Amino acid sequence: MKNQRFKELLDSAGAENVFVCEASYKRYVGENIEMLKEAKSPVEGVPYKNWVTQAKNAEFLKDADKYVVF
Repeated sequence: MKNQRFKELLDSAGAENVFVCEASYKRYVGENIEMLKEAKSPVEGVPYKNWVTQAKNAEFLKDADKYVVF
């Protein structure tokens, strides 16, 4: 997400199709994490509803044709 090309990913995939693991973000990035407590996304372009748990990420696998992890 810190890579300036992340916006290209959002544009290409569609922001509604990009989900962020909250636990990984907290561990590896952590910037503006307090925004999640206010039901706001700390990453521009990623909707708050697309911040998910590791369990939710695992659920995606059963329904997805493709699943890409960065």
